[in-house]
Amino acid sequence: MWIFLIAVASAAAFFISKKIYYTAGFKEGAIFADTSGYKQGYSIGFEEGYKFRDSIAKIEFALRASEQFNLNLIYDELGNPLAYIEISGGFTERKESALVRRYLIIKATNRAQFARYKDIEITVMFLDKRETPLKESTYEIKDILYPGRSISIEVPPKDIPEFSERVRFKLKGAQGID
Repeated sequence: MWIFLIAVASAAAFFISKKIYYTAGFKEGAIFADTSGYKQGYSIGFEEGYKFRDSIAKIEFALRASEQFNLNLIYDELGNPLAYIEISGGFTERKESALVRRYLIIKATNRAQFARYKDIEITVMFLDKRETPLKESTYEIKDILYPGRSISIEVPPKDIPEFSERVRFKLKGAQGID
């Protein structure tokens, strides 16, 4: 019985002489800062405990600020898809049996950090050597365009005017999804 009481008393004395710094969500758990006896101020636990507490406070403040910033950024990206979707592409040739056919590759790239887009409408203007418009067509990409990703579509030769040398792309619209 006396051994049990001595063990409880020594454990209580240990925890009374220490301060516990714990921040909810920290994976490693609590850090004990030594505030007892002659080691006060010199103990690694003491110094590291306060540094840890201060660093967590800074991280928590930065996290809360960034969450609000990210929320504003998401709303901006969803509301203005024309600023975050980049359209590029060009002609490519493929040899099919004895014929060489020209295809048009259209590539849509999402430059947004968080927003996804669908129903992307692209207007393509086919031009000749002198930049004279030959034909204008609208193509729609139904797939979801994820942040930092690209989607390509291929326009078949039958839809490309005969004397077209260049193309101009214009993003007509897209729907942001969350």
